[in-house]
Amino acid sequence: MFFSCALVSLSLLLATTHAAASPKAPQARTVVQWDVGTWVENVAVRSNGQLIVTMLGVPEIWAVDPVKSTKSLIASLPGVNGVLGIDELAPDVFAIAAGNFTLATATTTPGSYSIWTLNAKTNVVKKAVDVPGAAMLNGLTTLDAVKGDVLVSDSGLGTVIRINAYTGATKVVISDPAFAPPAAGIQIGINGIRLSKGPKKTLYFNSFGSSSFGGVPVAADGTPTGPVKFIAQNVGSLDDFALSPCGSYAWDVANGQNELFKISLKNGTATLIAGALDSALIPGATSAAFGRTSKDKDVVYVTTSGALAAPINGTYIEGAKVVAFNVHGL
Repeated sequence: MFFSCALVSLSLLLATTHAAASPKAPQARTVVQWDVGTWVENVAVRSNGQLIVTMLGVPEIWAVDPVKSTKSLIASLPGVNGVLGIDELAPDVFAIAAGNFTLATATTTPGSYSIWTLNAKTNVVKKAVDVPGAAMLNGLTTLDAVKGDVLVSDSGLGTVIRINAYTGATKVVISDPAFAPPAAGIQIGINGIRLSKGPKKTLYFNSFGSSSFGGVPVAADGTPTGPVKFIAQNVGSLDDFALSPCGSYAWDVANGQNELFKISLKNGTATLIAGALDSALIPGATSAAFGRTSKDKDVVYVTTSGALAAPINGTYIEGAKVVAFNVHGL
């Protein structure tokens, strides 16, 4: 999530610090697109290859068929005006963060946020718990699928909360200065979050406030077992990201710069893969996810906001869309 045209130039000045030369541009195609004024916030992928995307500005969840290039509205959440982070909790059951964020004024409503579940087979949504202490729930990643625990970033308070999507139990498990919103400007700190696979887990995160990507080792209950560290700094207005299946890279998007980066988890090198400040390829990129079938395992699906927060050249916006990048060999 990104909200400020004024911050774009600063992000560009900072972005060169760890940027590597861009490889050959990957093949790209627009899968689906919505009307002008729409904002796709996040994306998850079902085992059958179908994409589940969340919308900001409207409380909607859509299903996208990347093979047929079709989309359909599958759920609307009552009592909120936007849907944010999403991750698969159990086969075809997804945990989702939702709340009130007004796009026109870029303002959040503290106390309006909640966690929901979606059964993608039946399209039934259920509220798991209200989180009245949250300022702005944003990124979400599954911690323990058996217990029903997820980790959720609070971009307004600079914390990570463990929430049980079945019982509603909540607890702040990480609070660190690296997660905090900036002292001035748009009050968004920690943004997208993803957990590594394997017995020793690392919670990777984007910090919008510091234009950086980092990680922190965590225990089975989500509490930190070591310090929070930045891996790549001064990359830009990073929003959300996908971890590569091999676990070596984060495929990260910079919303205000309209760009897709590949960040090495080992040394922090950020390689520009696609997009540019003046490009309409992925305007206002918001999130990314890898395909899960044999046909699209090398495809990164990138969602966009149509550059609503930072119009290209100050004027151009378009409808939100999903763009597929074949990154085989990159």
